Amino acid sequence: MVTRVHILLEPGMDTGSVALFELKRFLCGGDAATDLEPGKYQLVADTFAKLWKIVGVGARSLKENIRFTLELDGPDPFLLSYANPCALEITTAVTADAYMPDPFVEQLSEIGPTAYQKDPDYVDNGIVSGTYDLFGGTFTLRYENGDSLELTKYVSWSDLVEQMKPTGTATIYTYYRLKPPLSPRIFPRRFDKNSAPNIAAMVKDVTETIPGAKIGFQLGRILLDFVQIGPRPLGRGVVAPKAAPRATRIRALPEERISPVGGTVNVGGGLEKGSSGMTNLNPIVPGTGGPTKGIANHVPAGFEDMGDIFQYGSVQRVTSNRLPFNTVNWAQSAQAAYRVMPNGGKISLNVWTSSQNEVDQVIRAFTDVGFRDVKNMTGAVGTGTVITGIK
Repeated sequence: MVTRVHILLEPGMDTGSVALFELKRFLCGGDAATDLEPGKYQLVADTFAKLWKIVGVGARSLKENIRFTLELDGPDPFLLSYANPCALEITTAVTADAYMPDPFVEQLSEIGPTAYQKDPDYVDNGIVSGTYDLFGGTFTLRYENGDSLELTKYVSWSDLVEQMKPTGTATIYTYYRLKPPLSPRIFPRRFDKNSAPNIAAMVKDVTETIPGAKIGFQLGRILLDFVQIGPRPLGRGVVAPKAAPRATRIRALPEERISPVGGTVNVGGGLEKGSSGMTNLNPIVPGTGGPTKGIANHVPAGFEDMGDIFQYGSVQRVTSNRLPFNTVNWAQSAQAAYRVMPNGGKISLNVWTSSQNEVDQVIRAFTDVGFRDVKNMTGAVGTGTVITGIK
């Protein structure tokens, strides 16, 4: 049961991050938008009418259509249960280059350009891919463990670009760790090729690619993708991506989130019987054996992209036929599916596997993000593997 809601607004903005707690236990988080001033309030959730009722100093103008919206990473907020009332606190973050007040930040003692590069929580460690939204200005990193981080929630894109430029003076590198509702990763005060070589390389590639992308695409949400950056050792046992990833894909996603045809998303296919009655999510990767043209209701994106494409709660079923195991990042795909499926939504995935270990990896990916009763319903390894589960 949710007993406390904490909104952390971005500096000078009416949007920010939200975290929901049961007493001191973090439950889930996401994005929030409100015209309420920072302060403490009481929140009542009318889950039947899908309305928020807020009491407290400054909330009296709520009747004048003040905004208060929550968009969680996964569940519909009105499907959760709430204390009546629960505590609502709204605070404002400070700028990225300033020290943040407790309880949101832990100042770290080590200094130097590589002080935390061996820490698994370090923001530059373990990156496997990244995305830059050309028009939204958001820069998102994805990690080996399936986590993703929208870095521009904490450091603006213009600040990142500026920090990459040589200063001509000595730099003292210091670090901090954020706490919920922010990312728990470790951040440097200055991002550059010394403190964050992988992020620096990605920022460089984005700045070089943007002019051509703007010319080539005039409509839609343009995403510059860094796909499957290979790992390399950074020294002292640290494994991180190559320091010179390239923007290997430019994708145009729908301007607004969409709902799938028939409530169903078919991953990686498009020519199977019945595929015209569903949305077919296929990035068109030559050489994988999948269709490349003539696909009905086609969205040219991968399984991992579902969370950026569909309306929350709109995907009732995710299916696939003859989907090669090695063409999918399963941890990212499971998270993406969880974000846009309602409770009770089902997966039924025919995955071509080559070992029991691959079957177990798929099952574990969906189980780890919260799907239940996940199993290989056929028990087969090979072309007959069928993974089913329920959100």
